[in-house]
Amino acid sequence: MKCGEIHWAKPDPAVGPEQAGRQPVLIVSSDDAIAAIPSVVTTIPLTTRERGWATHVRVEGADTGLDEPSWALCEQVRTISVQRIGGRVGIADGVTMTSVRRVLGYLLNM
Repeated sequence: MKCGEIHWAKPDPAVGPEQAGRQPVLIVSSDDAIAAIPSVVTTIPLTTRERGWATHVRVEGADTGLDEPSWALCEQVRTISVQRIGGRVGIADGVTMTSVRRVLGYLLNM
């Protein structure tokens, strides 16, 4: 598992507006963090529903492995056990990851 990869995950139980069920997630843990703490990974769920929110980042391209354009729900960043992570779907490009980092910086006041 590496930063920028897209994997299937099942982060249930979900509460309220959290994404639930099996879905693709974007890995945002740094590769160093994954090596240091291999039992958990920080993820952002993806959705195909466009809401036009400033905290959503478009994820698309052949390398993503996704069937249609999707959006990273950056306001729902979540660290989960790697036991919840399934097969690799694909990988996000550098432009997408730069946008995700920018939004996470805004959300986390960093």
